Amino acid sequence: MADKIAANRRGVLTPSQRIPIISAAIVSGFGFIIFSIIGFVMLWGLVQTLPFTGFFGLLMLLFSGMSMFFLIVVLYTNAEMFVPEALDTKAVRWTRGPLTIKYSERDRPEMPFVYIVNDYSFAPFVAPYEIPMEEGREYIVYYTPRSRLLLSIAPADQTESKDWLPIPPDSA
Repeated sequence: MADKIAANRRGVLTPSQRIPIISAAIVSGFGFIIFSIIGFVMLWGLVQTLPFTGFFGLLMLLFSGMSMFFLIVVLYTNAEMFVPEALDTKAVRWTRGPLTIKYSERDRPEMPFVYIVNDYSFAPFVAPYEIPMEEGREYIVYYTPRSRLLLSIAPADQTESKDWLPIPPDSA
């Protein structure tokens, strides 16, 4: 964890933090381009065969067009989020503040609780095992600006916490 905080306070990602972001950027970016081309060609082909296929062709055009549109929108949204972060040299933001824990009102196993520190919230499936998460305690949190992925977190009341604060750009 110390190496993550050391890199994040300089405003950079560690290799283990960058790999999932780059992977998501590649998959969503290329997926968007490929499925846009496939969707356009498929819809063009269906429109060309509409006089021969009639009502069935129209239904096929409608359903395949809607599903391709949905897939393309999802891939575009992911690409718009991850590609700039993969290319950014300073892809780290930080915040500091007391921890608030918000529990789900209903039984939601996919998101039983949410941690909130200042203006940043994250919902892990389990609490970070390296850090004791205590409500009301002050934490320093590093995250990515667009996708808001949690990069590192540390209690701000430790004696060495001043070493975990971001390094100003002119002193790096």
